[in-house]
Amino acid sequence: MQLAAKVTFLRRFAAFFYGIGVIVCLCGALRFESNIEDVFQWLPDHTRDREVYNQFVSSFGVDDFLGVTWPECSVQDRRLDTFTEALTLHDEYRLIERVVSGRDLIRQLAGKNGQSPREIIR
Repeated sequence: MQLAAKVTFLRRFAAFFYGIGVIVCLCGALRFESNIEDVFQWLPDHTRDREVYNQFVSSFGVDDFLGVTWPECSVQDRRLDTFTEALTLHDEYRLIERVVSGRDLIRQLAGKNGQSPREIIR
């Protein structure tokens, strides 16, 4: 009889911890927040925009990026240099891998495609 009591106790003990585990998992799942901003979720397949995106990825790679502009900003604006330099210098947590200005992109595209900067801007 003692063996049966021990087995019953162990079963109840295991069932109790199993129940606690399920509750913890459910609470975690309910509190889980996702910040997925994957372009493939909102950009439909087989569209011109998707083709442009795929060309961009093949040229520059896949990564998160941030585009910054301001009123009357142009590739000739010297504030671009100040801004990109400030981003690089003040990144104390090393969160920014690289900074590329519009001027840099135009140079890259001109080198790849053999087009003039004016043609690329147009």
